[in-house]
Amino acid sequence: ATAISAFAFFRFVSAIANGRLVEIFSARAVLATGLVTQAVTTVLAGLAPTFTWVVVFRSVGGLGSAAFTVAAMS
Repeated sequence: ATAISAFAFFRFVSAIANGRLVEIFSARAVLATGLVTQAVTTVLAGLAPTFTWVVVFRSVGGLGSAAFTVAAMS
């Protein structure tokens, strides 16, 4: 539950900042960066040696998820 909560928290917190990134850069660039970030951190979370690393990778994955979600809606 902690890893899911970390993902959701960072996704929620970074949504507004990602909206600004879409305005500064193109939506396509933010979407691509978010997708790659989400994919890489999901794999790394699956291979993480400790639970602490799972939470860290899921947190960063939440940032990536917010990026591509916001970019896709713009």
